[in-house]
Amino acid sequence: MKNVLVFITYFLLGIFLIFSFRKVTQTITSQQLKSPLPEFSFSLDNAPSESLKGQILTLSGDVGWQSRITTEPAKITKPIPIQQGEGIETLDSGVVELAFSNSADIIIDPKTEINIIQSLPANILIGQNSGLANYKKLGEVPLSVRSNDLLVKINQGEITISVSEKQPYTTVDVTNGSATVGYNDTNFVTQILDITSGKSLLFNTDNKKAKILKD
Repeated sequence: MKNVLVFITYFLLGIFLIFSFRKVTQTITSQQLKSPLPEFSFSLDNAPSESLKGQILTLSGDVGWQSRITTEPAKITKPIPIQQGEGIETLDSGVVELAFSNSADIIIDPKTEINIIQSLPANILIGQNSGLANYKKLGEVPLSVRSNDLLVKINQGEITISVSEKQPYTTVDVTNGSATVGYNDTNFVTQILDITSGKSLLFNTDNKKAKILKD
């Protein structure tokens, strides 16, 4: 008789614990469903609020500006601000000076296309698809340029990047300071090279090979 009472006691206790567990679970789930979902702010028109804003200081000739929400550049005739996600295209006679205050100064030569891929304080990343542009790193914010399959990090100083229109070559000239380049070879192995002041690097976009040219 005693064993039967013990069994009944534990049986009822088990039912009570299962019922209590289900009740707590339902309460938690109900509270979670009633909680508002987190809100995310995203705008096609405007870059992230924390991103650095650039400014076209001077321009001459034929210059096109591509906003974040268009697919074709629009002609501009006077200096304007520029933000992450926008681009500049110079035609045969176009020249632009673009600056990010205390961070970078960029001279864009004719027949050149660049995009502001990222301008967050953690890293300014420019995409150069064609032509010739000169980059000066002015402050502590990291400055990098992606050109075709080549990534160039300007450690300090001034460099010029030229993308050949007719041949599969990208040239990086270090006027002063230093730069580090990275790319994947044909075996998808990452290669890293350092370029010091007064030297140049020639990168072949077809065979994914690079060599540092002599002074």
